[in-house]
Amino acid sequence: MAAACGFALAGIYAAWLRTGRRLRQLGYAQLLFDQLTWTVLVYVSGGANSGATSLYGLTVLTGAIIDGLPAAALAAAVGYLEFLALCVLMATRSLPPPPDQVDVAYATSLAQIVYPVGLNLIVIVVVTFWPATWQNDCGAQVDDWWKPRNALFARNSSPRSVGSQLVSRTRSEIH
Repeated sequence: MAAACGFALAGIYAAWLRTGRRLRQLGYAQLLFDQLTWTVLVYVSGGANSGATSLYGLTVLTGAIIDGLPAAALAAAVGYLEFLALCVLMATRSLPPPPDQVDVAYATSLAQIVYPVGLNLIVIVVVTFWPATWQNDCGAQVDDWWKPRNALFARNSSPRSVGSQLVSRTRSEIH
């Protein structure tokens, strides 16, 4: 189900991208729905103990690339709050493990979620601020990295050029 929703969202994103309108809103919508998709995937693959929790950080990094710190922080906050809500709901047994899964794999008490919740918070914070250090190591201005990427969302940008602009700007900032 999560995979089907992910593919459906990808189709919607592709169709929207071709219009060339409201690309900033598309980027932010994609970050929000990606975090929701990862939360569903984490739920079906082990809850707080799932290896899929690393995907939250991937979306945070995507947000940093798309629009700098504002998007990265939004993706981090939304992803972490969704993960925390999932863990608390499962620990309080308001949300039982999926019926086709063994209960042993899931953290089903408050004591069992402390470590995964704390670890995930640390990782998300590090991933949110990591691009600034990465950028600084490459000799570029850190302040530029945290500014929104307004040039990428200009009205005269064609939908096909946005992706190439992202790639070329990221490459130029790395080198």
